[in-house]
Amino acid sequence: MTALKVDKNRFYVLRIGKDNWVYASEDEVMKDLVEKIRLNDDLESEDVRVIKVTILKRNWRIQEVPWSRAILDLIRLSKAGNVE
Repeated sequence: MTALKVDKNRFYVLRIGKDNWVYASEDEVMKDLVEKIRLNDDLESEDVRVIKVTILKRNWRIQEVPWSRAILDLIRLSKAGNVE
């Protein structure tokens, strides 16, 4: 079993089809998303979800990251040389 320590009370989930991966940061999600897209040309936008989970004192807030934000993050990572 692999455990992920949650920093800043926030983590991210990448869902592709029925598979889910958990990440500590949004940058990690975006980098891995690029790799997964490269490996699977058949992906459709409906197959992919990036979800942000914030742990509040007594509740958890679960939000889907909008595609516009995801695209901007990918462009910024690319400009910074963090994504090929």
